[in-house]
Amino acid sequence: MKKIRFVLFVFIPVFWVVSIAAADVKKITILYTGETHSMLYSCDCPLGLDGGVSARSTKIKQIRKETPNVLLLDSGGVFAGGLLDEYSQNVDLDKKRTLINLEAMKIMGYDAIAIGDEEFNFGDDFLKSAAKEKTLSFISSNIEDDYLQPALLKQVGGIKIGILALSTPDVKNKLENIKYIGPEEALEKGIKNLRAEGAAIIVVLSHLGEEQDLSLINRVPGIDILVCGHRLANNPNPEIKVKDTIILRPAWQGRKLGRVDLEIENGKVIKHTIKDINIDKEIKDDPQISAILPKCFSDKNCRQKSLIGTCEKPATLFAKCVFKKPEPVSLLVIKPKICASCDVAKGIEDLGQTFANLKISYLDYETKEGADLVKKFGIDMLPAYIFSRDVEKSPAFTNFSKVLMVKGDKYLLDPSVLGVSFFVGRQRTKGSLDLFISLYDANAQPLLEMMKDFLKDKEKLKFKIHFLGLIDGDRIITPNGLPELEEDSRSACVLNNYPDKWWDYFSCRSKNIQSTWWDYCMDSCGINVNSVKQCIFSPAGKKMLLENISLSSELKIRSSGTFLIENQEVFSVVKTPKKEELERLIK
Repeated sequence: MKKIRFVLFVFIPVFWVVSIAAADVKKITILYTGETHSMLYSCDCPLGLDGGVSARSTKIKQIRKETPNVLLLDSGGVFAGGLLDEYSQNVDLDKKRTLINLEAMKIMGYDAIAIGDEEFNFGDDFLKSAAKEKTLSFISSNIEDDYLQPALLKQVGGIKIGILALSTPDVKNKLENIKYIGPEEALEKGIKNLRAEGAAIIVVLSHLGEEQDLSLINRVPGIDILVCGHRLANNPNPEIKVKDTIILRPAWQGRKLGRVDLEIENGKVIKHTIKDINIDKEIKDDPQISAILPKCFSDKNCRQKSLIGTCEKPATLFAKCVFKKPEPVSLLVIKPKICASCDVAKGIEDLGQTFANLKISYLDYETKEGADLVKKFGIDMLPAYIFSRDVEKSPAFTNFSKVLMVKGDKYLLDPSVLGVSFFVGRQRTKGSLDLFISLYDANAQPLLEMMKDFLKDKEKLKFKIHFLGLIDGDRIITPNGLPELEEDSRSACVLNNYPDKWWDYFSCRSKNIQSTWWDYCMDSCGINVNSVKQCIFSPAGKKMLLENISLSSELKIRSSGTFLIENQEVFSVVKTPKKEELERLIK
């Protein structure tokens, strides 16, 4: 009995300690946007409608209802106008759109908005008046002005959060007499002051650009979270963590709503989860926002399938969209009879997003008429998309003409717009498959592993690997410079002299392609290192490399993971295809 009582006595205090520790963990959600440029309506993007302040407001209200401790922030670039605003019309309409956008942000309950250079598009007085009228917290820690706050301290879920904002030096190009402080000095001062006031977490809304952001993080300690702005990196990863700083990237024009859920213990972020929330057409409009939102500001805001929209009385509550059927646009598509990789249907679908009333006709390249047109227009790759002059009547022509080439009384679409899949004039080589690859490409190793497996039962297939390069006189230019050229030279020798062992060599080499210890991989695969070294510097070895790269240079292939089927059809892959997908294409 004593033994049992002892166990129970020990168990209860341990349970009590665990319960207290768990209670100390606070949960906070930060929602964030940036670079919205007063995008009031959803974007008519190739992948569908997304964005818009009304749908964003609905989503924010829903999250606030479900999640008690929410902070809503913007990293700047909220004003209309300027070079980055593709919907800019004139100063008067841009000002009106900005004020409506700010009213919508007020309704959404933004806690802080960073000052970027776009916020001075209409001068200091307009910004000052807008800040006062809309009662929004505009922050800049490195611009001294009486109506801008240098910092903000918010208590959310029992945690004091300090908010700073850094404005880009570009603001000095907008205002001559602006009092601008260096970002590093302002940041150090701001963090020190906020910590003194009890801030546990420091959030920086930066409108400097990511290169400057990373530099500051490495020089100034104490930043827990940084929301980027100004020049957003083209990086599919929504988040990076540098040292102890979580870097967040808002979506362009508010097409998505950024969300980070934080778990905080003893003033430290112990866990974070990032999510980009799609603001899509499935989200209903917020009636409160819809009540202040004009139906349109420009014709771009009037969209209806197969119709042309015109905005009447723009930027007023009496605005409306008027639609009419567009004039037909004639399009001739020249294509090969047989081309497994020619996705003409997808090309037509994409063009249909621009031209609502396409009248399409098709012509096989192998016919006399098709061959004559190809020769007449100097077309060397197919499919080719040829517009008649009636395309000039389309409202889309002004912008679309940039990708059209005049050919007599026709317009030929630039091949880079929809891509091409068939080389004109090349002799078909039955049963051949060529792969063009950069050994330094991140997808090279999994792609080659798939190909090794794919080729096991393809003894009759004439398969060749080509490295990417451009032959310029007596020079060979590769995507990654001299290191890649040296690796290509070694691999060309191995492919010729040890074809069966090259696959194992590259499998080993790809694990650390930047390393200079390439001879270790050769040794481990049973390749004579000295013979490869002799090959590299011999005339025969140089000839092997030139022969390997000559086809990619001739065809001007620049993308790693490009296939050439039977010397005529070409297509590229972004990620490694399945064996079955490749099977269907080469049959």
